[in-house]
Amino acid sequence: MPGRADTALVRDEQHNPGTAMLFTQPFGLLTPDRVADAAVAMLAGRQVVRSLPAGRAALMRTGAALPRVALPVLGLLRAWGDRRRAAATRART
Repeated sequence: MPGRADTALVRDEQHNPGTAMLFTQPFGLLTPDRVADAAVAMLAGRQVVRSLPAGRAALMRTGAALPRVALPVLGLLRAWGDRRRAAATRART
């Protein structure tokens, strides 16, 4: 399960404030090549599910176990993602 990948779909919708959570990765969007490489590597092994970036899975599990903590954090992440989304939109134009 990949994080947000830098695809035409994401870039075409980045002007929409509803996509703020797509821009919360601190190092930017994943490249399609990185996602494809991870998927191909899984074909050769026994791993059925993989998270990219790996830390995102731990964050999601923690949030599911502690929803009272997760909801305020989601609000902060959305605000951060919205700032990054807006900056990416400005940089693209």
